[in-house]
Amino acid sequence: MHWPFLPKAARLYITLLANLLLLAGCATLSSTYEKPQLSLNSLHILEPDGLTQRFALGLQIMNPNDQPLNIKGLYYTIELEGYELISGVSNQIPEVPAFGTANFTVHANTNLINSIRFINAIIKQPKDTFSYSLSGKLSLDNFYPRQVNIEQEGNISLKH
Repeated sequence: MHWPFLPKAARLYITLLANLLLLAGCATLSSTYEKPQLSLNSLHILEPDGLTQRFALGLQIMNPNDQPLNIKGLYYTIELEGYELISGVSNQIPEVPAFGTANFTVHANTNLINSIRFINAIIKQPKDTFSYSLSGKLSLDNFYPRQVNIEQEGNISLKH
């Protein structure tokens, strides 16, 4: 806006006040937002593609917010003992209803070099329990923030 009838100091003051109100409004909107949760429900081995093993991952996203999540895309990785073994992307994620969940399947590939490193480390130092990490980066269409990083960590025991 251009207000030639106001002194320069008054225009500066109004501009600063408008920016502060805008920032306060954005802070209010983001304070009610809660991160969605991403979990792995199933893992199926598919036919290999050359040296790369492929998987079908059954994932679930839980939305703890009062608005549906429109997800444009998802990048995900699975690590064991700090080695990124499986990763993939998808832009075919269903809408997650408000206070609801969505289950879907995505395809992923192995990281051949990290898989060899992981197997080598396990041969050198066998373990009964492995640490894992499932990480995801969601690109949202209708929420602020537009990009959300999600991580789930834990341990997997080979003992019954």
